[in-house]
Amino acid sequence: MKFFKRPAVAVILTVIIVICSSLISVNAKLGSRCDRVIDGFYDGVRYNRENHPAIADQLQTLCSVADEMTVIAGNYGIDTAELSDTCNNLRLALRYSTKDISYIYAEYINFLSALRTAENALHSTGLSERHMSAMEGYSDTISACVELIDGACYNDTVRDFMRSYDKFPVRGWVEILGITFPEYFS
Repeated sequence: MKFFKRPAVAVILTVIIVICSSLISVNAKLGSRCDRVIDGFYDGVRYNRENHPAIADQLQTLCSVADEMTVIAGNYGIDTAELSDTCNNLRLALRYSTKDISYIYAEYINFLSALRTAENALHSTGLSERHMSAMEGYSDTISACVELIDGACYNDTVRDFMRSYDKFPVRGWVEILGITFPEYFS
């Protein structure tokens, strides 16, 4: 016990306790704020007093449309292997890469390219009246989803967050503590 009563030991222990409690507090509070911004990707955001839909919901809708288009394309012998692969990759990214928004965006771009290719191939094929009607609805859904994704304001919330928190010394603490900063969907 004499060891802990020495002034030098007491000062060192106090410094260690203050640093550790500060890091724990930063980890809890900053991690919570980062998670709230990232959750906007999945739950939607409120920005400038307006509610904006979740990007993840729109991506799921696009994947559902792709599944339906694949069924129609199968009736006409149109190859949709790339569309199916990119759709599955996007679904996996949404499920397992929850904080890696830039990776989800890369998968979305690949998927959207394959989706547009399949959409164009189906429209240029002589579809039955029933399938043509369905494709018109799918095309409208694709356009609406892409428009909602482009105007979702998730990136605006990330930008506002970064302006406030991507500064010294917070950036250093983030790296030390392993906190995941929100990423742009771009």
